[in-house]
Amino acid sequence: MKIKDPQITLADEARNGVKEEVRSGFLDWLFEFNVTGDDGEHYALGGSILSLALEKIATHYGIIRQGKMVQELSAADLEGRARVFVSVQTTDMQSSLSVLRQRFADVRFEGEEIHIYGEDDTESIVKFLIEHRQFVCGMKKNKIGLEEYYVELMSKKEA
Repeated sequence: MKIKDPQITLADEARNGVKEEVRSGFLDWLFEFNVTGDDGEHYALGGSILSLALEKIATHYGIIRQGKMVQELSAADLEGRARVFVSVQTTDMQSSLSVLRQRFADVRFEGEEIHIYGEDDTESIVKFLIEHRQFVCGMKKNKIGLEEYYVELMSKKEA
């Protein structure tokens, strides 16, 4: 059933059970409609829809947990909370961790990688490690965005 000119659209698990060819165009349609539409309609999306890069179209976020709003924030607020980090793998992780802590403020061993938070200059990190005789096997720039923020928020125990 389609309602003519709705003020708000709610879409929970909006892509479940939808054919792949339809899925792939969903975000494009939503982005185009959001940019070109002048009707003032609002969208509320839930579930796995987070993986659709909503950061490109949303202006505000509301995060609901068990029926209660636990966080409201604007796109600018989310961007301010976003963290960048570089993940590094070396042949001697413990030695590299110690070396990196000499230069960078927030260095952690997480999983199988060393994460250097607040840093995205991979060239300077590689140069520093080479100067300290550390062999780099892998390196990647990362950013904690909406989906990671959501997962982190949901993993916290309720107060």
